[in-house]
Amino acid sequence: MAGMGHQGCQLFIELLVPGGISWEVRLIVKWHAVRAVGFILRRLPKWYRFRVYSRLVGSPFAPGIFNNWIRRPIQPHKYVMNLNMADWMERFAAIGGMFYELEATLTVERCVQDGDVFIDVGGNVGFISLTASRIVGARGKVFYVEPNARLRARFAETLSANGITNIEIVPAGFGATEGEMELQEGDHHGVGKLVPGAGVNVVRGDVLLP
Repeated sequence: MAGMGHQGCQLFIELLVPGGISWEVRLIVKWHAVRAVGFILRRLPKWYRFRVYSRLVGSPFAPGIFNNWIRRPIQPHKYVMNLNMADWMERFAAIGGMFYELEATLTVERCVQDGDVFIDVGGNVGFISLTASRIVGARGKVFYVEPNARLRARFAETLSANGITNIEIVPAGFGATEGEMELQEGDHHGVGKLVPGAGVNVVRGDVLLP
């Protein structure tokens, strides 16, 4: 039997979240709902786990099931992002409609204010930068600092697609001293690190905020 696909899974998660509550509580409940579905799936017998997962997301053996891209708005910033379903972090956002690091998102929402200047070091695909962008508004500014050229290109497309003008892309890494280093990428684009070498410009934080 065909799976519901990512849209059906999104609807399933939404049905677990009660209406009439604040966005912050809704975000927390949705995050726990997504985690709960994963927790239950991991504890089902293997064959039944496969059947349930296939019903929610689609068969993992279907052509391109995890090689497609999904465009959808993400909470709480509500900007549309182009998400890679082959990546676990982006797949979480595509299905749950939110960044998996709930604590980071809530910290930004609670601490950043309209008109602030915000620096996102290691901005990745931009979940946190977009959240800050929505809050600081036209009077504020967000510096998205990212040494990975592929991620910067993707984020530039996100900014263009959403008409965002209060974010500046900084093509560099941050360090205690200025210079050059090499970007060593890991198995996931969220675990890269700077090592001695060349190719990546390294700047100090006080260059952006003198």
